[in-house]
Amino acid sequence: MSVFLERNIEWIFHTTPLHYIPSVMHESMLRSKPSLKSVGFTDSHFRSMSKKQDVERGFGNYVHLTTNPYPPILNAKLSGGFPHCSIKIPTTSVDDEELDFCRYNVAMSRYLNRPGGTPLKESDSNGRFYDGKQIPVARLKADKRAMLSAHFPNKTIEILKSGQLHLDESAKVVAYSQADAELIERIKEKKNCPWEVLIDDLKYQPDPEHWCEVNSYVETVLENPDWRGNELEFDRL
Repeated sequence: MSVFLERNIEWIFHTTPLHYIPSVMHESMLRSKPSLKSVGFTDSHFRSMSKKQDVERGFGNYVHLTTNPYPPILNAKLSGGFPHCSIKIPTTSVDDEELDFCRYNVAMSRYLNRPGGTPLKESDSNGRFYDGKQIPVARLKADKRAMLSAHFPNKTIEILKSGQLHLDESAKVVAYSQADAELIERIKEKKNCPWEVLIDDLKYQPDPEHWCEVNSYVETVLENPDWRGNELEFDRL
């Protein structure tokens, strides 16, 4: 039985800048950083605060998801008026055996298993060190059960998929303003995508300048799906 269903976890979430939704819908796929590079995206498309840490800490080849629908990065981006949205994925559509779980913030943790560092302790509920990772993860089903039992829902659990994560028609997109939702609906129609678009009213107001840049980016990539961006900086948008 799925460890998600054992804990009544029905959904996991991926936060993304809104301007990447055309590419996600075009492929019905979320890609890790190396996978994105393999199809032509450059480092400017990755968040500067996390891209270096993810790679150095052994987590660069993952798609990052979370059990928390409102992770800190989403709240930070929306509070700055930067258009972001969430991909809401039913846990029945993923194989938990293909996932690693991490109870720590991969990009922000100061406790690392490296020379001169202070490593976190391995345990059933903390996870274990694999593949040279500097932070422990739960890979065995028994450890995933122990991690969820000890830490969910009080702590956010990062859900990590190596390489790519294919999305089926049951995925949903969550927008945080009416304007964002209308833009996503237009993308959905253009891509003939079956995903439902939801609105979560977090009282976020898109910054007009940023929203115009996002809209311009979307218009361009809808006309040319192979376009890989204009170096729109991830940390700005």
